[in-house]
Amino acid sequence: MQGQAFQVGKVRRLIRTQGQVFSFVRRERNVFGEPDGEISCITLHGVYHETTTYLKKSSSDAATVSKKPAPMILCLWEDAKQLMHTDLVVFQDKTYRVGGIHNLCQSNAIADLSLEEVQTDGKTDSV
Repeated sequence: MQGQAFQVGKVRRLIRTQGQVFSFVRRERNVFGEPDGEISCITLHGVYHETTTYLKKSSSDAATVSKKPAPMILCLWEDAKQLMHTDLVVFQDKTYRVGGIHNLCQSNAIADLSLEEVQTDGKTDSV
């Protein structure tokens, strides 16, 4: 348990020194699941990073492998558990939706948020 506390301390220090504030926007809904027009904002500190996703396309003669960056935010679990999969965030002039909230090592201490870029008709949607 002492090792886990040490690792969480290192992540907290990383977020405090290298992180930035992200503001997530949520469109509130009524009891029937319909949008009621109200918007709430959730802010958290995190570190933006990207992982590489490899896409393989194969045909009968040859295969090609292409790389696609997957944007993510490393943050504390206590902040991430407030989010929902429909929340939106704007980062570097692009709008992203929360694609997944991953509890790293099932420790309830550190979370990794995967983001999906929001597009409508080939154009980026705004919040």
